[in-house]
Amino acid sequence: MSKIISIIFLLLSLLYISNGFAGPEELSADDYERRGDRYVKADRYFLAIEEYREAVRHGRKHPVLFRKMAKIYYALGFVDKAIVEMEKVVQLSPGVDALRVDLGIMYLVKDRLDEAEAQFSAALETNPGFTSVYYYLGELYLNKKEYDMAWLSARMAQRLGHRGRDLKRRLSELAKEPEVKTWDVFGEEIHIRQILVSSDEKAKDILSRMSAGALFEEIAKRESTGPGSATG
Repeated sequence: MSKIISIIFLLLSLLYISNGFAGPEELSADDYERRGDRYVKADRYFLAIEEYREAVRHGRKHPVLFRKMAKIYYALGFVDKAIVEMEKVVQLSPGVDALRVDLGIMYLVKDRLDEAEAQFSAALETNPGFTSVYYYLGELYLNKKEYDMAWLSARMAQRLGHRGRDLKRRLSELAKEPEVKTWDVFGEEIHIRQILVSSDEKAKDILSRMSAGALFEEIAKRESTGPGSATG
């Protein structure tokens, strides 16, 4: 009887193997990333990180993937780990201004001010009209106690449409606003910003929205038909 049972067990084992169940299914890098995305939607962030790491180990080394990990770490308060991932993102896509701004903000949070300034400056070289960058530079110079530069940066941000007033309020408590003209410091080179649209009505609508506080680059990315719309 025991011999018959052994034979049956052997036959079942062979059948199990022949049907492709000899071991766990091998997933691709894309599979791991998709599983990570599902974990993010379920608010299971540490499991998402594990899946993203597996995607990297399986050859997925795309800036989007590293940025996903950076955003999770930053949201969870692990800023140093977020910086490590975001540095990989910028290394892979050095010409994307928004990515440099993200990294600069993380440096700013950790008081790595010189590194933050380098990222913000690089972003402005790509997109001199990036409104938020001037505001962050104002915060940076405020922390460095370079009050004149902080004032000028805050003024530029406001001139380009940034509605934040807290920076200027804090600056006014520490130093008088300089009388020097902004363009005397930031140079004589003129950069033209444009949003190309198909109708006069659309242009008037955009002007109205900017007057109400919408940022130029955010509208440009969504609605401009010009070649620079991708960077705002």
